[in-house]
Amino acid sequence: MANSASKATRRTNTAARNLYLPITSLVREFEAKLLLALYACEAGFEPYLGFKSAFRARRIPLEPGYFIAHNARQKADKIARIAHFGHQVLVLDEEALVRQSDELFLKKHSREVFDFVHHILCWGEDDRRMWERSDFDLKCETSIVGNPRMDMLRPELAAYHAGEVDRLRQTYGDYVLLNTNFPTINEFKHSERGIELANWALDSRGEQIKTEFLENKRKLYHAMLALVRPLADAISPMTLVVRPHPSEDRTPWEEAAKDAGNVRVVLDGSVVPWLIGASALVHNSCTT
Repeated sequence: MANSASKATRRTNTAARNLYLPITSLVREFEAKLLLALYACEAGFEPYLGFKSAFRARRIPLEPGYFIAHNARQKADKIARIAHFGHQVLVLDEEALVRQSDELFLKKHSREVFDFVHHILCWGEDDRRMWERSDFDLKCETSIVGNPRMDMLRPELAAYHAGEVDRLRQTYGDYVLLNTNFPTINEFKHSERGIELANWALDSRGEQIKTEFLENKRKLYHAMLALVRPLADAISPMTLVVRPHPSEDRTPWEEAAKDAGNVRVVLDGSVVPWLIGASALVHNSCTT
């Protein structure tokens, strides 16, 4: 009995200090979430990092704490399950900075999910205004907090990436970085899911804007593929580094780059050292 009481007391005392940081993309989020975890430690929290799948696979429920969800576009029952175990669910959307359109972005969200969200953490004022203008029945607060991915670019952290930046420059010399952002039409799993709308948005308007977006994205994709060779020729003898989105199939980019001696298709490590080391960046509508 005394032991049970002790455990209950410990759960109560630690609930406000546990911070759960699931990671969906290692190359995109790990360093930023690690930085956030370090700041959390200094503030008295006890952070836990791991892949989202690892959190889901746990058979024993985690002690209550703050759970930082990477978006609210998950099915309501998944967020509800997290809240059911006593967690405060905070949403820090990794994609909210650069949105297809506010209308399309919101149509990807189940309305019911916000019954279980306690706080939306926004990149900035534009992000927060979008939520405030929505017709969702938000029962949670919104706060502008930025994103630790941007914090990794702060000058005081430059030394952290210095060694990797030097390695990239030694390996590739002066290079131009071409970042791609086409997982909706070039996903490596070839699931052809494209964009998934919430059930309430599966009407004629939802299908219209989804179709228009995907048609435009497909045109941009083929234009970017066609750009690889002439861009490589234009910057020669500099190297053109094509860095596909982590969820993309890299094969089409390798095909576009074949026979070009100064093109490298690489998905290696965090994007931040690549950005710092590049002489120029070419991209289309990505958070990078």
